Amino acid sequence: MESTQTQIRCGSILVNDIEASIVLYRDALEQEVVELGQLSPTIADSWGAPRLANAQTCLLQPKSKAHSYLRLIQSPDIVTPTPHATTFGWCAFEINVADVFALAESLVGTDFTVVGSPKRLDNIANVIPMQVVGPDQEVLFLNQVLASDSESDLPIAECAVDRIFIAILASKDREGTVDEYTRQLACQESGTHELRYSLINRAFGLDPQTKHRLTLVQDGRNPIIEVDQYPIGATPRHVSEGNLSHGNTMVSLMVNDLDALPLKNKLSDQPIRADGQLYGGCRSIVVRGSSGELLELIEANKR
Repeated sequence: MESTQTQIRCGSILVNDIEASIVLYRDALEQEVVELGQLSPTIADSWGAPRLANAQTCLLQPKSKAHSYLRLIQSPDIVTPTPHATTFGWCAFEINVADVFALAESLVGTDFTVVGSPKRLDNIANVIPMQVVGPDQEVLFLNQVLASDSESDLPIAECAVDRIFIAILASKDREGTVDEYTRQLACQESGTHELRYSLINRAFGLDPQTKHRLTLVQDGRNPIIEVDQYPIGATPRHVSEGNLSHGNTMVSLMVNDLDALPLKNKLSDQPIRADGQLYGGCRSIVVRGSSGELLELIEANKR
């Protein structure tokens, strides 16, 4: 589990019906089940979510066997979640795919709703994007990467639906959040862009030509987090006591040395150790960001 760069290892999704979600991700996105079980009380407590102790959970991996996972967690509360595009927190997981146009056709009739059809963009030549929303309001950016760019190394898919390579954060203070992550994770601010953002514009009823600012945080040329400035009218995501928010609820990063990072807003005083394919006996700790998001840091090199 050694790593030389900070990188995304897992995106967690809290769901109303884990059995249905497993079938959906397996059949529609060709994800393979690599672990099934119950969430340990120790891990649930480390997330500040004791009600999730012993919750059913499933770890999914792409067929490429990349060290990148989606984790489904059964919520104790069956609710109708608020659309992510109107709330602060983890908005989406960006996943690279082999053929975005074929994938869009295959998703017709599934429980994924395509909210942004695949299309080539005039100002972005190396990525063909598509956005979908799942049954728990989780958002996935299923993007076909054609090449890297001048600022970042982007992965080319090795199977139909491959790895998470960027986590999208809906922020109430983009500049402050970027500063927070670059300092705490010892990463760098990459490019800031002003783009027409159809997902946000639709959610807030804005003119389709409205532009929004976003900034990439990366380690070297490895992108990690895209921080989007959300407009007036965005609200905190609902979280019931002792639980997590529905949909895209947490991002797990692999880091080299927890002790070397100046972490703030940790949910526990000390890291924990957990077994399984994701943790491998390594230490982990969870921090809460300024937009309410949870970031789990798993240490690669110390056991």
